[in-house]
Amino acid sequence: MHDKEVVSEINIQRGMRWRMLVAMVGMIVTMVVMLTVLQISAQKDSLNTALASHSSFLEGQMHRKASKASKQISLQIERLISTYRIRLADKYINNVIKDIDDLTYVILVEGKKNKSAVGSDMVDAEIRKHILSGDISAFAAMQKETMHHDFTVGKHAFMESVVPIMVRQEQWGVVRLGFSVDELNANLTSSQLRIHGAIREALVRASVTSLVFLILGALGVYYFARRWTDPLEKLVHFSHELANGNFSATAHISTRNDDEIGLLVASLEEMAESLKQSYAQLEEHSHTLEDQVEKRTRELAEARDKALAATRTKSDFLANMSHEIRTPMNAVIGMTHLARDMAEEGSQRQYLDKILTASENLLKIINDILDFSKVEAGKMVLDAADFYLQETLDHVDSVSAVQARQKGLEFIVEFPADIPMLHGDSLRLGQVLLNLVSNAVKFTQTGYVQVKIEIIEQSDANIDLRFNVSDSGIGMSEEQMSHLFEAFTQADASTTRNYGGTGLGLAICKQMVNMMQGDISVESIPNQGSSFQFDIHFGLGDANARPLLNASNRAPSNSMQSLQGAVVLLAEDNEINQQVAEGLLAKAGVELHIVNNGKQAVGAIKAKTFDAVLMDMQMPVMDGLAATRLIRADGSFNALPIIAMTANAMPADRQACIDAGMNDHISKPIDPGVLYNALAKWIISSDSDTTEAATANNEQHDEINFSALQGIDVNDGLHRLADDRELYRQILCRFRDSQADCIQRMQTAVAADNYESAESIAHIVKGLAGNIGAKVLMQQINTLESALSTRKTIDDNVWQTAVQQLTLVTDSLSNLCDSASAPQVSDRKVDRDAAKSIINQMRILLEDSDGDAVDLLDDLSTALADNGNQHIILLHQHLSAYDFEAALSDLNAIEL
Repeated sequence: MHDKEVVSEINIQRGMRWRMLVAMVGMIVTMVVMLTVLQISAQKDSLNTALASHSSFLEGQMHRKASKASKQISLQIERLISTYRIRLADKYINNVIKDIDDLTYVILVEGKKNKSAVGSDMVDAEIRKHILSGDISAFAAMQKETMHHDFTVGKHAFMESVVPIMVRQEQWGVVRLGFSVDELNANLTSSQLRIHGAIREALVRASVTSLVFLILGALGVYYFARRWTDPLEKLVHFSHELANGNFSATAHISTRNDDEIGLLVASLEEMAESLKQSYAQLEEHSHTLEDQVEKRTRELAEARDKALAATRTKSDFLANMSHEIRTPMNAVIGMTHLARDMAEEGSQRQYLDKILTASENLLKIINDILDFSKVEAGKMVLDAADFYLQETLDHVDSVSAVQARQKGLEFIVEFPADIPMLHGDSLRLGQVLLNLVSNAVKFTQTGYVQVKIEIIEQSDANIDLRFNVSDSGIGMSEEQMSHLFEAFTQADASTTRNYGGTGLGLAICKQMVNMMQGDISVESIPNQGSSFQFDIHFGLGDANARPLLNASNRAPSNSMQSLQGAVVLLAEDNEINQQVAEGLLAKAGVELHIVNNGKQAVGAIKAKTFDAVLMDMQMPVMDGLAATRLIRADGSFNALPIIAMTANAMPADRQACIDAGMNDHISKPIDPGVLYNALAKWIISSDSDTTEAATANNEQHDEINFSALQGIDVNDGLHRLADDRELYRQILCRFRDSQADCIQRMQTAVAADNYESAESIAHIVKGLAGNIGAKVLMQQINTLESALSTRKTIDDNVWQTAVQQLTLVTDSLSNLCDSASAPQVSDRKVDRDAAKSIINQMRILLEDSDGDAVDLLDDLSTALADNGNQHIILLHQHLSAYDFEAALSDLNAIEL
């Protein structure tokens, strides 16, 4: 017998036989237990019923005995007391206790006082004390009717009858008769013990009976199980013979043909005959099949080699062809630029524009093909070097942000500020990001495009970054995403028709990310946008090798040059800050319009076209955040750059500006380089005919001496004004004249419980102090502002320190400001006719709310020979704020 057959036989014996045995034994045990439990339960219930009946009988007897004795004794005592024979009552009580069984004590109570108490021998001192005092005694004295109650004292149980004693129809007191129930309880306990003994005997008899039935049942089950499983063992042996190829084997089972075993044996024998024939045919065909498989394998190997060779040849050809086409294509684009610049306006220039656009599109396609061919041919290699991620993102921003803004999209770049210098291929990383961002902009009509970078893990030598490019564009379905990274394919045919492209961009991105040991994935929902994500492992570069070139340390000269002719709106309520911004932007050739609050800014934007808006956060009437939300609510101003310029420099303030719809954030004190770079970054100069900017009079007054100033960093202040010494002197003097009493105004507001006003004053002074270089004063005013925000009482030392520093600054400005020359009065004559004509023209424009009226201000000032200077100043302020009604009133106030 083979090992497998032995194991199968053992499994049958341990399987079916034991399962049948366990099942039958379990059934027998269950039945016996159920019968035993029912029998014992019935017997127990019967005994408990008898015990309960017996207990009730004994208790009833005791109650009847007590009631009868109580009635007789109470009547006799009542007669004796009624005839004033209390001593005979005591004697009667002594006799009663001796004559009546179980009567333990009799107590005669008058009112609440015990008149007499007689007890049997079992009433010791402790029981007597307990019965004659305490709650039991008080309870009995209060009874008005006959009643019975039970109580225990130590190990003794009593039943007491309390019977009222009536004398001349009034209650004289009560008589307490105490009966011992110890004997009754002893009888009940004895009965319970007898019942428990009977139950144990019944349980033992039932257990013995169950064991006998269990043994007999197990033997019977084992006998029948063996008889039933023997044919199965033979069938297992028969099946193993068939499995080993012995198709001539027989089952050797004596069974009837019409039972289950017989039918199974017949079926197995038929199967054995069929297997015998099939095996012969299979053996005949196996040799032929081996020859065919070997032949097909050789053919597939040859086809694979040819396909690989063809792929390499195609990749080499595409790489060479793309490179050869790029050279003349660059020449075509360059020559087209030259011809376009020399061509006159008209159809010829339009043709050249179309040639240029088509050439650039073709060059992009060729570049994609070249990159893809390099990857397939294995000729693309990574050029790892140290780089700052911010510089790569700046390049992506400079290319893609313009495209996004032209479509009215919000372009967002978020990355941690603490990312160190990286070591990797910045060119390929930028290429992947540009491709993904360009696709996002292409397939997004409204909403946003966002680039977000997160640090996954960082060690001393390496860092893992996660890049995510998401948009609110057209999105994709699951079917479209399944083919997204395949070469020369797009989401579907309509994508190519509507948006163009070769379908190589994402395939190239995937290959490049894989080369950088990363993997790219996509998540998308139709009509809700897409999100591309990839992780890349970088080394850490040498941060000391070169500094990071960012917006704060780049030279502003290029930015200043690019701002020539730009028209910018400044929303700022403080005159000194207005003067600072006006002086800085005039140097860059910017045409600046100033308004005093957010409401005026909204009106100005609707009345005139601006290239950008500089918006303060805290202003009267309407703050910068509310104004920005109102501007963004009008879809026609979605592309208008709005830049926050505020003293609120905390991260939460910056985020609040972005959430309100602003594009960027510049903190006060203002750094000229940061201001110029921010404006140059967001202003799109699409006009080829740039207007010639008015150059500001930047004459330096070197004779101005700032050496006597105290509490002011003169170099810092001059740096913020691009070294314009005269402008700096004017701003310092205006600060002294306008803010010398700022601490007093804050204290007055606090005294009136107007902390909001005091906090607003502190916020303005803090920004002004920073602009003029009064750093210590700025810090102390910042401390005051923080204390005011808590709405709690401010320590006098805080106020005093701020006053001392403010006094130091303003006093040191006295000589500088007092030595300034007084304005000269013009000696020219008034040209009344010219002035009258100009006023009439301006009146017509102002009545039509036409902002062109501001262009006539200089002519009016010349005609008035500066004699109406105050009106001209007010008129200029109201026109700058686009308050046409107030400007018209100023114009009418001019007297000729």
